[in-house]
Amino acid sequence: MGISLRKQMVDEMATKNRDSLSSDDIQGQSEGLLSEHRQIVLSDRKGTGSRRLYLWLFVTVVLIGSNFLTATLCFTYLNHDNHLLRRTSSYSPIFDKLNIPTSLRNLHIPLIPNATNPRDIYRLPPSPEVDEAWDRITRVNLISISEDEIRKLGKDPSLTIHSPRSWWSEPWGSGYIGQIDVFHQIHCLNMLRQGLITNYNYYWGKKYGMTPPVPFGMHLDHCLGTILENLICHADVDIVTFNWREKEDEPFPDFEVRKQCRDFDAILEWQDKMKLDDTIERWKALQKPVDAKQRELPPGLAEIDPLGDGEIDGIRVSRLKDVPAGCL
Repeated sequence: MGISLRKQMVDEMATKNRDSLSSDDIQGQSEGLLSEHRQIVLSDRKGTGSRRLYLWLFVTVVLIGSNFLTATLCFTYLNHDNHLLRRTSSYSPIFDKLNIPTSLRNLHIPLIPNATNPRDIYRLPPSPEVDEAWDRITRVNLISISEDEIRKLGKDPSLTIHSPRSWWSEPWGSGYIGQIDVFHQIHCLNMLRQGLITNYNYYWGKKYGMTPPVPFGMHLDHCLGTILENLICHADVDIVTFNWREKEDEPFPDFEVRKQCRDFDAILEWQDKMKLDDTIERWKALQKPVDAKQRELPPGLAEIDPLGDGEIDGIRVSRLKDVPAGCL
């Protein structure tokens, strides 16, 4: 019942009883009715305040709950199915087959490698143990790519080599031949490492001496370009800061840099799981079909024979220049 309606009833009752009551009775009754009216008004105000409080609490709980649900859904969506990686990468079928975790890591690459740090083994002088570590991360295994995936890569299936039927299997597949580029890039880095003047004799000196084959130098040039173009493409904008160091008068770079890293080991394990058995033997046994659709030879490759400084055992070689003989 509204406040105005109650007030009207109080006034009507006071009017009806005014003639039959004494002035004291009228005054007492009026004061009683007014007191009751005040209590009713206060009660209504209290009830209205309580309802507003309950409504405010309800709206607050709903907003907090909806915000929490939205944040959870967004976090799940962005971290599911390589969503963030897809936004910063070109198409790769690997994103559809492997969920690649990412994590923040502090990368620290000191000037002098630490022989007790497993990550530094790649920078140690040549040895069978060092070669075994590099072989593990540079082993390029072939994977199967479907025709639809080939088209999504922007490639022409008619110009892409399809795997022979003898390669087909349930775990590997029955598609076109492909490889994951990161392993090609690390292979190139390893080739440059082996070609360093400090490592050349260990890997190539006894085999080639001062006259390696022309394709050897071309391979190193290709690898240099591969690594450079990938670094430029990804254009890392993480920051290297500087410190003052004891016994050093010039600012010294702090090579401990925080980076958002993909889980390389997860990719390595997936490739190993999906690898083609006897890859090298199968690769060497591949034969070009007579009716194969072909692309032109890369520029300059056809002119390789006239290059170099002569032949050794029928192979064009190029003499290393400006290298002290004592290095070999």
